[in-house]
Amino acid sequence: SRLKKRESSIEIRNRKEGVPLFHVGQVIQHKKAKWRGVIVGWAIDEAKTSGQLSKDRLTSLTTKQYEVSAAESDTATNEDGTPSMKATVKYTILVDMNDSSLLHLSKSISLESQEDLVPIDQPGLRRIQNHLIHQY
Repeated sequence: SRLKKRESSIEIRNRKEGVPLFHVGQVIQHKKAKWRGVIVGWAIDEAKTSGQLSKDRLTSLTTKQYEVSAAESDTATNEDGTPSMKATVKYTILVDMNDSSLLHLSKSISLESQEDLVPIDQPGLRRIQNHLIHQY
């Protein structure tokens, strides 16, 4: 029941585009591939419908602002009502070496969308091994 409440809360927050749900240092799991990793950074990009990125970009290293207001995270519309911009959150993740080896992955760092990730709440699964972790 407590886990279901947490999952429900995450789903509600997931509906808001452009708002980071996870923090640096948090251990997560990829929904489909099932590998685990630790978040070492994130970035919010507002992509224009033409596919170009805007110059306004928030990251986990931004010192002036860590949250995006509801007005900024909602999709803006043109005069004709079509969407003009869409904010997305991408996370830089150090992938666990054991999971990488078992799943035959060749990557130790991954860049993933927020909607592809879930938090890990079990203490036994939070230990992550990666040769790059000392650099963060």
